[in-house]
Amino acid sequence: MRHVLPALVRLATLGLALVAYAMVVVPMMTEPGDPNIGAGLIAFAGLVLASFAWSFVDGLRHGARPALGWWFSVAAALAAGWWVVLAAAERDASMSFGELLVADAGLLPFVFLLIAVPCAIGAGTGQALRRS
Repeated sequence: MRHVLPALVRLATLGLALVAYAMVVVPMMTEPGDPNIGAGLIAFAGLVLASFAWSFVDGLRHGARPALGWWFSVAAALAAGWWVVLAAAERDASMSFGELLVADAGLLPFVFLLIAVPCAIGAGTGQALRRS
């Protein structure tokens, strides 16, 4: 339980931030029906920066091993959640939910690595500074 709660706090915080961004900020940035690549890039950049900074602090305070465990769990859960939510959103009535899951399966490794790589760098850097 000592390691589950920190991972859940990080997952809930990032997940709620993504939901708030998608519900509040993105609609203000685009016209209905228009694709907004910039909104997606801002979300990706926010995930990278937040996960790097938080994992850096975790590595500094707790060491790299627990930080990486928490953050790799968060990365896997966010990747799976993003994948399911994207398929559940009504994007294309001609495809079933299962077909959308298959079509978007390539997002899983992308979103996982989008979070895991900055976390590995942040936690490792925090661990290195901890020893100094």
